[in-house]
Amino acid sequence: MMRNVSCPVRRGADGKGPGHRNLASRLPYNLIAQLKGGVHALRAAVDDLVSNWAYMVMTALAWGLKAWFALSVPESPRHKQTHRGQKRHLLRMEFKRFVNAIILMPCQIIRGGHRLIFRLLSWNEWQGVFLRVVHALRC
Repeated sequence: MMRNVSCPVRRGADGKGPGHRNLASRLPYNLIAQLKGGVHALRAAVDDLVSNWAYMVMTALAWGLKAWFALSVPESPRHKQTHRGQKRHLLRMEFKRFVNAIILMPCQIIRGGHRLIFRLLSWNEWQGVFLRVVHALRC
């Protein structure tokens, strides 16, 4: 989850009121906050280059999994605009929110009758997208 890290307030020409704040001035603060809070890439306990490399590979694979999942969302012709919006939202989603919405979905696995049954134990707004991706990958 992205933390709100404030940047210094720039004063106007008169020196009294708030001045111009643009996105470019806040971008480095937000990127560093997202890396610290989402993937923990900057909190890795490393002591040499090999372990640092391993953490960077794991981080890259995790971000790749998020992008792959978002790009594999099928778009049906009937709901093309809605599905395209969900795909775009997944691509722009922060990693920690993606983990909480998609990866940490509580599920009960039942084995019986020579088959596996997956019961989703809770509902969230991304469950429909998740089930569409699962259906597209199984066919």
